[in-house]
Parts: sequence; C-alpha cells; structure tokens
Amino acid sequence: MIVHSIRASSFMKYEELDIDDLPKTGTICIRGDNEAGKTTIGEAIAFALFGRTTRIAAEDPTPVINWDADTARVAVQFEARGESYVVEREVDRSGRQAAKLSHLAGGNGGAPALVAETPAAVDEEIRAILGFGFEEFRYSFYLAQKELDLVRNRRSDNSRGVVHSMVGITALERTIDAARTELDDLAERERTLDRDLAVAKAVQGTLDLDPGERKALEADAETAGEKVRESHDRLEECRREAELVRTAVAARNEALTQWDKLHRAVLLRRHREAMGGGRRTLSQQRVTLVEAERAARAQAEDAEARLRASRDKVEKLRELAVKLTELEGNVALYRSELERDLRETASPEAKSDRTFLPSTKAEMVSVAQTRRDEFGRQKGRAKLGGIIALLLAIASGAAAWFLPQLLGREPDAAIGLDLSAWGRDIAVGIMHLRGLLGVVAALFLISAISFLMKAARFGRMQLETATNLVEVERELGAAKGKHEAARSFSIDRLSGIGAAIGAIGNAELTERFSGIESRFGELLSADQGASSLLESEQKAEASAREEAEEAGPRAADLGRLLRTADKELERLGGIDEAAASAASPNAKDTEDVAGLERRVDAVITVINQARFELEALKTGKDDADPDAKALAEQINATLGKFFGALGDESRKHRFLEASSLGDLADGHLPGTTGAGGTGAGGGGSLEALRAAVENERASLLEALGEEGDLWTRIGALDDEAANLKDALFVAEAKRSQAQAKIAAIASQVTRTADLLEKCEAVERELAPVKHDVAVRRALIELLGDTIGAMKRNLGPNLARYVARVLPRITEGRYRRVEITEDLDVKVFSGDRNEYIGLIDLSFGTTDQILLSMRLGLAHALAAAKGHDDKQFLFFDEPVASFDRERAKSCLEMLREHDDRFTQVFVITHQPDLPAELFNKVIEVEAGATRLEVR
Repeated sequence: MIVHSIRASSFMKYEELDIDDLPKTGTICIRGDNEAGKTTIGEAIAFALFGRTTRIAAEDPTPVINWDADTARVAVQFEARGESYVVEREVDRSGRQAAKLSHLAGGNGGAPALVAETPAAVDEEIRAILGFGFEEFRYSFYLAQKELDLVRNRRSDNSRGVVHSMVGITALERTIDAARTELDDLAERERTLDRDLAVAKAVQGTLDLDPGERKALEADAETAGEKVRESHDRLEECRREAELVRTAVAARNEALTQWDKLHRAVLLRRHREAMGGGRRTLSQQRVTLVEAERAARAQAEDAEARLRASRDKVEKLRELAVKLTELEGNVALYRSELERDLRETASPEAKSDRTFLPSTKAEMVSVAQTRRDEFGRQKGRAKLGGIIALLLAIASGAAAWFLPQLLGREPDAAIGLDLSAWGRDIAVGIMHLRGLLGVVAALFLISAISFLMKAARFGRMQLETATNLVEVERELGAAKGKHEAARSFSIDRLSGIGAAIGAIGNAELTERFSGIESRFGELLSADQGASSLLESEQKAEASAREEAEEAGPRAADLGRLLRTADKELERLGGIDEAAASAASPNAKDTEDVAGLERRVDAVITVINQARFELEALKTGKDDADPDAKALAEQINATLGKFFGALGDESRKHRFLEASSLGDLADGHLPGTTGAGGTGAGGGGSLEALRAAVENERASLLEALGEEGDLWTRIGALDDEAANLKDALFVAEAKRSQAQAKIAAIASQVTRTADLLEKCEAVERELAPVKHDVAVRRALIELLGDTIGAMKRNLGPNLARYVARVLPRITEGRYRRVEITEDLDVKVFSGDRNEYIGLIDLSFGTTDQILLSMRLGLAHALAAAKGHDDKQFLFFDEPVASFDRERAKSCLEMLREHDDRFTQVFVITHQPDLPAELFNKVIEVEAGATRLEVR
C-alpha cells in the first residue's frame, strides 16, 4: 500500500490538513517542533483506514475532533495491488460515524466508483484489500511515538498474539480448536450409535409372535362396533334438541339487545348535544392553553439559552483561572530570578580580585565601584611616582651640568680651598662621575614618563569604569523597577493584569499574556478577579438553572394539558373553529396552570359522562341514529325465531296482541312529544320515555320467560349427551384395543425384519464415524507439532532478518542476535565475547535493535500475506534517542534496506539532519492550525 494524499478537516490539532502529491518511493520527512502536530498526520492515516488510532479506541473516536468543531473528517487516497482507492471517514460529537470507500478507475485521475459506504463494510473491504487489520498494522508498519517496546515488553499477551497472527500460528490454533470441537461431536455420535446398536439387538430377542389370538380379537371388535353406532345415533338426537334450545336462548338475547338499541335511539341525540357543547367549550379553552404553552416554552427556551451561555462562561472562566494561576506562577519565578539578580553576595576580597566574575547586577555595581576607586588610587600613586622621578631627573641633570663648571679649574682654585692630597683626589673623582649623573638623570626622566603614562592609562580605565558603573546602575534600577512590579503583581483585578505585565517588561510573560488575551480578551476588562467573577457567573448559572427547572416543568405541564385537550377534541371529531375563533386568552389563566387544569378536567368530566351514556347505548361501530321502525321489524322477526325454536306459536300471538311495539316505533308513547321523542326535550320527557321503554321491556321479559329455565333444559340434554359420549368412548376404546392387538400381531413379522435392517444400517454408519474420529485425532496431533515447530523457528527467522539490518544501523558494531519464541532478545557483544540482554545496552543501542525488530515484523507480515505489493512505513520519532551519526545511518538504511518498503514516512524534530537523506520534507510549525503541502 502506498499513500498518495491526505486531507482532513477539524481533525485533532488541525482545522484544515491538505497533503498532496506524495512521492511513491523514497523517504518523506515530517519535521517540526514538539507539539506542532507531526503525529497528527500519521493518526489521520490510521483513522481513515481503520476508524481508530494508536491513541484513540474504536469504541469512542470523538477525541479526534478538534476542540472547537462538531465533526471531524479525514480522506486518504492510496494505492494497493496496482489499484487506486479513496477512503473517507467522519465522526461527530455524538459518536456517530460515517465511512465510504471508492475505487478510482484508471489511476488517480479516474472517476470514483463506490465500493462500500458503512463503517462495518469499509472495515471489511479494507482488510480484504490490504490483507491485514489495525493490530497487525499497529505492530509492524506503524511505529508510534515512544513505542519501540514490542520486544522489550515480551510479557504482553497482545504483542505476542499479534506476532503469532502475522506468521499464521493463530490460524493453525483456530484450526485445532475447530478439529477438537468436531472430534467431540463425532465421539458423541460414536457413543450414540454404539448404544442404538446394542438396544436394537436386545429388542430383537424379545419378539414373540402368537397368530392364534387373531379370530377372538376380531369378534370382540365387531361387538364393540355395534355399541358405538347405537350410542352415536342417540347422541346426535340430544345434540339437535340442545341446539334448538340454544337457538331460543340466542333469539331471546337478541330480542333484548334490540330493545336496548331502541332505548339508545331515544337517548342518543340528547347526549350528543351535550358532547357538542363540551366540544365548543373545550375548543375555547384550547386557545388559552396554546397561548399559555407558547409563553411557557419561550420562557423555558430563554432560561435554557441563558443557562447554556452561563455554563460556557463558567467553563471559560475556569480555564482563565487556570491560565492566570500559571501566569502568576511564571511571574513568581521571574520575580525570584530578579531577586537573585539583585542580591549582593560577593565578599570584598572577591570584589577586588580581577578574576572574580559577578553573577548578579548588584555584584556588578559593587565590583565596578571597587575597581573605579582602585583605578583612582593607582592613578594617584602613578602620578606621584612620575613627579618624584621627574624631580630626581632634574636634580641629576643639574648636577651633571654644574659639576663640570665648578670643577673645571684646579681643584684648589675651583673650590677656593687648599685641599690636601686626598681631598683633591675626591674632587677629581667627582668630576669624572658627571657622565654617570647624566645617565641617572636620563633614567629618572624615563621613569617619570612611564609613571605619567601609567597614570594616564589608569585615568582612562577609571573613566571607563565610571561609565560602565552608570550603565550598570541604570540597569540595576530598571531591574528593581521590574522586581517591584513583579512583587506587586496580582490577578485579583483582571483589567489591571495587562498593565502589570507591561510594567514587568518580560518578553516571555508578555507573550504568554498575549495568548491569554487573544483567548479571553472579553473577560479581561472586568475590575475583579477571575475567582470572584467565576463565583458571580456561577450564581447567575444557578439562577438560570432554577428558572429553567421551573419553566421547563410548567411548559411540560401545559403541553401535557394541551395534548389532553387535543386528544379529547380528536375523539370528539376535531376543533370547533367557530368557538375557537370567538375565544380570547385570559392573561391570568396563562399563569395559573392548576386553574386551567381544573377547568379542562371539569369540561372533560361532562364529556366523559355523556360518552359513558353513549357507550352504554352503543351496539356497534356505527354511531348513526338507529331506525325505530327497523328495530320493531327486527324484534318481530327475532320473536318468531324464538317461539319457532320452542314450538309454541300461541305464546307469540298473545304477546303481540298485548304489546305497544307499533306505538313505540312511531314515538307515540306517553310522555313523548312526537316522532322526535325526548331527544331535545326537557328532563321530564326523557324520564317518561325511559319509563315507557322499561315497561315494554318488562312485558317482553315476561313473554320470553326466564333464561335459567332454558339453560336448565340445555343442561339436562348436555348431561345425557355426556353419558352417551362416555359410553361411546368405552365402546370405541374396546374396538380400538382389539384392532390394535390385531395390528400388533400383524406387524411383529415386519418389525423383526426392520430391526435386522436397522442393525445393519447402524453398523454401516458407525464405521465411517470411527474413521473420522481417528483422522481428527491425528490432525490435532500433527497441527500441534507444526505450531511447535513454527514457534521454534519464529525467533531464528526474525534473528536472520535483524542480523541483515542491524549492522547497517549500528555501523557494524553489532551483527548477531538471538530471539526466542517469547520474543526475548539477546545481542552478541564483541567486547564481552558473549550474548547479552537489552538491559545491558544503552538506550540508544537498545532502540536501534528494537527498530530492527520492528522492521523484521513488518517484513514477516508482508511476506505472510502472500503478495508482492509495495508497502509504506510510518515511523514516529524513530531516531529520537540517536546521536546525529546514528540517526544519519538509520535514515540511510531506511531508504534502501528492503525493496518491499518503497515509501517511508519519518517524523523528527532534529533540524540538523542532511536534506539529501529525504525525497520530500514537510515542515510543521508550532501553533499552526492549517497545513497545506503540494
């Protein structure tokens, strides 16, 4: 698999990520500072392919979403097995995922053809195309940051399981498990067949045929058959008679039902008028409910909006408090640095020592003052020495000049004395010393000049020291000012923090505050601290929550009451538009939910009372007014059926002669007002009509007689039928028993032959089962031996691959390794002439060996999939623990160590690596939220 392009939006650190035209071969360097977003590029590839990353689990992928977005999207175009594909994934804050895999016909510029478009389908297709899943990818082709520990953490079952899956051990273990399951089933089948064969042979020996009983059994069966026919005929007669009586009972009940319908016809109109009035009243009240519910919901939504705003502000204030606390800590650290800079710790002896280097500004001032005074003293001493030397030079010169003048004559004459012989000798000697006096004068003059030049030099040094002292004192004063500003720094008033930071004048603190100001600028204008502002906003949040908690239930109660009214109106046939348009909402009612509920309940109670009466009168689904004349005709027909079933026509004629059925059908009974009856009349007319109908119903009941008498007659017939059924059952049982014995005698011969055939069939089926059991036991043993051999060979195979790569990384220092099946690694040390463990090596060397192991695992996985497809590698900080030469050797090896891995991504934060090591360099800047690479 080779990656062509990576695009993402709102993914982790990036708002927009667009990397296109990646080279198919060579090394791609992703370089930048720490926390700049380099790892995000690799995470985007992993998420697009598998829906998860090394840091984010598939169960909850929402952490990949950028903090200020609701949805993250990633698209990666790649090439696998000579075909080009684009896989796209997105996830929102609720955890809902979407995925799509498209095939690009004709390469990168082809039209996309949809392959799969659900996360599960895309995962399945990706595994089919690449030949591996996330776990194999994670532990071979993708090296996450600080994760050169697959072999080091050899106790991890997950790591060992991934390696076993790569080389096929897991598939063989699954085959063994399946063979063991089949072996258990076959063994159970073998035991069942052995048991069936033993039972069949045992039953075969118990058969004993007796054909002589057949004639006696046939005679008994004929006698029982005659008894069955007699009982059956009498039973049918009882059933017909009972059916006629049941018909009479049904006709009786039908007649009473028809009388109830007649009663309903009289009362139906009156109750419907009551329901119509209730519907109009409820329609009017619904207008009030709608307005009240709308106002309550608006209040609830306003409270919720304020609550959300307060919550957001509280969260922002909490974050601001943390940032300001960190800023306060940074100011305290800077203040400590200033205090250390202002603290004078040098001793006087050290200050006067020319080799002393001051470490603080206070020490610099003290040392400069000491040196200025010292240079002044040395200047005075040099000046005094020059004056003395000059005077001595003048005196010596004068002596050298005057002596010859004085002593040029005879000694006696020259001095005007009469010197003795020795005196004259002295005078002559002095005169001969005039040359020496000239030399002495010249020497004193040179000394004088030297002293005066030294005095001038010390004067210049004193002036320079004084100038430096002024500058250092000025810097010391500035440092004291910054220290005072840092000491008085406080976050108790947000609006003054900016001025305080400006007074401190530290670039790093200013930059930190600029970041805070850009993020929380609107909050930094308050004249109070973040804590007090947070407390105030929390109170506002609590107030909004309390209002929302009050407004929400009120709106819910009004909505429930409105739904109750709408439901009732729906059952009544809809809203009465005329009544609703004439209604006006009551302002007081919009605030009194309890009052509204009482009014609605009162109206619904009236409606339900009318409905109850209607339900009691309803006879079917049709609510139309019944026709009284039609009911009278139905009653006549039903009475004819009743008396006809009982065979008593005379009772029918006597009832009809005394009945007022015709008058009732025409509406002319006492207490009525005509054909309309009392449906719209007063209460007295209604009661009179009810009394007349009940009187007619009493007459009908008298003519129909008691229902209990009819059921008693039916009960007697049912008892006789039950006795006949018992007798019929006994006779049929005797006949069936005789017939069963006859059939048993006839089937014994057939059964013997069947048992013989069954034994032969069981023996035929048992033979292959025993063979399959033996085959699976041998298969399990063979596969177990194969797995053992593969585990024993796993370490040496990996060791051979690592031995091919390791010398190039370590520049030939390490060449041989030993790797066990539990991934325990030892490397041969030429210095110690033995194999040593990783714990005895440096971290850099250990990471070199582990990197070789990861390359070996990648090679093993690619080879295990059975295809020669080119594959990319993504290594995150693989040379972080290497020095420059080791890193250079490693990167050169990655470019050409294996023809299978042609495209290699390398993340590094080392800026001094040679550019010629890479085919493409992607620079990532810290703090950047957009990255575009073409």
